[in-house]
Amino acid sequence: MAVKPTEARAIARSAYLFLYPLVVNYGTMYAEALDPTSPFFGGGFGEWIHQRVTSSRETAVARVHATTTRGTVWLDLRSESWTLSIPATDATSSRVVVTADLWDFVLDEAGPDDHAGRTLLLVSSEWTGDAAADVDRVVRGESAFVRIDVLTETDDLGDLDRVRMIEQKLAIAPSSPRSSARPATAAAISWWPYGEHALTGLEFWSVANFALSLTTPDDQDRMLLERVATIGVSPGRRWDPASFPPEVVEAIDEGMNDALTDLMRAASGPDRPARRSRETTDLDYFHRAVGALAHDGFARAASSPGR
Repeated sequence: MAVKPTEARAIARSAYLFLYPLVVNYGTMYAEALDPTSPFFGGGFGEWIHQRVTSSRETAVARVHATTTRGTVWLDLRSESWTLSIPATDATSSRVVVTADLWDFVLDEAGPDDHAGRTLLLVSSEWTGDAAADVDRVVRGESAFVRIDVLTETDDLGDLDRVRMIEQKLAIAPSSPRSSARPATAAAISWWPYGEHALTGLEFWSVANFALSLTTPDDQDRMLLERVATIGVSPGRRWDPASFPPEVVEAIDEGMNDALTDLMRAASGPDRPARRSRETTDLDYFHRAVGALAHDGFARAASSPGR
């Protein structure tokens, strides 16, 4: 049954909010790990990328300006699991380590008060086998692609040497010598290019459909996935505006603009939503999308008005 324009607009708004974090993170992965022509490219999967983000914090005495240096590494877990060894923190470190999947669901977080240290085995959803004896936890997300962020607070000058020293202690390595099972060699992927208007134009739906094909569906999203399929949103499907009447395409565009306007308004507020796990999201797709926008400068720039 054909979807009506008013219904298509409402569905498109819901679909955009639901898919926004996935598209944002695919775009970031594409720029940082896949596209050698990108100014953000860091060398590919398994290579560290460094950024500085100026920040400030309130103390009992004054507002203190600081620099948070972010080290990021993307991992492809399809043909190889990886281990992540997080050392215990000490009095000289202000470090947070966040591991997230392509949806930006937080899979593990080690904060500045995590004094124990631990070793994680990062695996794809298809992985089976036994972890090595020294692995404290097996971490499995909803995609075979994960992002590790190391956030280190430094002074205003940004002590990059200190950050790199912390990253060297934070060991990442392929797990094949440590694990008794290894997935079959992954097939090559024909990556969907991430264009300038991927977040603000109808191109969003094609990118979203491709990115969905890189994830494992969760039962929690089943009803929404069935609903958004009525406007052509489906994993691996090529989104074709010609398959809808012009008034429905216009309504889909309007629904996307409705969502984006609401997101920009919410993200400009004083509070920065925390990144969330699947368990803490609880179908709150709107605030999950706000968090994706608020925490990713790459996304904020790409989402700015001026289509």
